[in-house]
Amino acid sequence: MMHGLASLCHEAGNGQNNGRRCLNMRAPYFYPTSTQIEGGFMKKIAFMTIFCILAVFMFSSTGDAADTMVIYYKNGQTQNVDLGNVQRIEFPGGTPQRTSFSSGISSGGTYEFRAKHSGKCLDVAGAATHNSANIFQWECHGGANQRWTVTDKGDGDYLVTARHSNKCMDVENVSNGNGVNISQYDCHAGPNQRWRFIPQGGGYYMVTAKHSGKCLDVAGAGKGNGDNVHQWDCHGGDNQLWQLK
Repeated sequence: MMHGLASLCHEAGNGQNNGRRCLNMRAPYFYPTSTQIEGGFMKKIAFMTIFCILAVFMFSSTGDAADTMVIYYKNGQTQNVDLGNVQRIEFPGGTPQRTSFSSGISSGGTYEFRAKHSGKCLDVAGAATHNSANIFQWECHGGANQRWTVTDKGDGDYLVTARHSNKCMDVENVSNGNGVNISQYDCHAGPNQRWRFIPQGGGYYMVTAKHSGKCLDVAGAGKGNGDNVHQWDCHGGDNQLWQLK
């Protein structure tokens, strides 16, 4: 016998019906008799295999910040969940599945960080490989010192590692103050090297330091090559918005 729990749908983009994908969330309870072992039990295995494939497909898909998950209950009620506020989804007894509907950030992916106000890229000065080499903005050129690998460390935290040096983006001296410099340093995964990405729409993020809660900020909203990058109280200005490409 099967007992249905709920249906789960993902509405992509504008949420119209032709963009909806539904997954019937039904938990199988099957008790085979001696005459059903061979046929019925194998059907159960096949059902669970298909269910797992669909679940992986659904929760690994990406969309924009307007994506909505719709849960359909047996009593006819529905619940809309704004995936822009969802960090992960957990099923009882299962492995947490971190969503990528809104963030679009893939752990292990390599990106350039482009400042919205200037169009310039986060850059390790002079492609230096030593500790404390400065990080500023510079005209985007696609070099390895402008490419950053983002690694999920759990609880919404990410390490941001320079591709050319394999060192981490680091708030110097674990300071909490405004204007504290950002540089690269050997990765140790301390809170001053853990960053959170807060979607702001249009593919842009505020990038916040875990230890201080302050934002990655181009000093003075400068637009020139070499303008410094530091941490500052988050205000959502264009010099604190970063596009990952």
